[in-house]
Amino acid sequence: MPNNVKTYDGTSDPEDHLKIFQAATQVERWAMPTWCHMFNSTLIRVAGVWFDELPPESIDGYNDLKAAFLAYFMQQKKYVKDPVEIYNIKQRDGETIEEFMKRFKIETGRMRGAPECMRIFGFMHGVNNPELIKRLNEHVPKTLEEMMTTTAAFIRGEITAASKKKVHTTWKSQDQSKRHTSVPRPDFRSQPKDGRGSNKFTPLTRTPKEIFAAESGKFKPPPPMVTLVEKGSSNKFCEFHNDKGHSTDECVQLKKLIEELARAGKLSHFIKEIRQDKDQQKTSKKDAPAKDKAATIYMIQPWQRVTRQKVTQSFDRVREITFPPLTISKGTEGPLVIEAEIGRYVVHRMYIDGGSSIEVL
Repeated sequence: MPNNVKTYDGTSDPEDHLKIFQAATQVERWAMPTWCHMFNSTLIRVAGVWFDELPPESIDGYNDLKAAFLAYFMQQKKYVKDPVEIYNIKQRDGETIEEFMKRFKIETGRMRGAPECMRIFGFMHGVNNPELIKRLNEHVPKTLEEMMTTTAAFIRGEITAASKKKVHTTWKSQDQSKRHTSVPRPDFRSQPKDGRGSNKFTPLTRTPKEIFAAESGKFKPPPPMVTLVEKGSSNKFCEFHNDKGHSTDECVQLKKLIEELARAGKLSHFIKEIRQDKDQQKTSKKDAPAKDKAATIYMIQPWQRVTRQKVTQSFDRVREITFPPLTISKGTEGPLVIEAEIGRYVVHRMYIDGGSSIEVL
């Protein structure tokens, strides 16, 4: 038996098996009785059972055997589609371009009489990837091989871009996680000396010199002054460094240590907001009975507040609420803040919109 002739088990197209067998017998120049016996040796499983159950003397020659074989296994014959059905082959939801390309080749292989141009436009009509459709329409392939080559190149490009995007996303997420988990360090280099940028430090009730004098045991000895910035003036003396160059209140290293201790809660008795709240509580306890004590509402919590002018005024229910006019010299370039006792509630830090005379935020 020639090597190209395979066995038949009754599950594939019978005509395909007959074509291969007949081509081999013609090359071998077998006699007709030999055709029948050799064909019998190619039948296995269901096909072999069919041959064994043939009635005796029902086959007179190869043509009878061929007719009986096709009649029995005709249900296994491939369905030949009409070429018009090529436009019904669509890319399914969730189906990749590579999977669609393989399925398109299989289904169009069962169609007879479909010209190459029809197969090309059928594939372009069935695929649903906008980028691939744009590429195929910019340079319409002239052959089916050219179209499949272009599609395969597009698939490789998509896979490469997706892998690079995945690596970039992983790196970016790791970098962002490092940023979120890292502890921000305070920047004191841009801190103005006149106190205008003091909102970067916790507001305190004492100067750095006074805090150092009162809590000197909490501060570790600093490194010596070596830079020109630290030794700015030989007329100033720093008690923290025990050296000339700048004053104790100007010492940046001392301010950093004070800020660290304040954030750690070791200098809470020097924090301005906490001290003011304690003083207010002591005053309210002395002035008002426990039952009539007003509750407190804080609108916001700033780092520091510098009061340039304070105006206290009471209002009756029937009177119109007005404030005395403020000139530029009285600090009108800054924000106007109201603290009011409304319905036995002390409301702190109500801001006035600088562009409106009636809107209270």
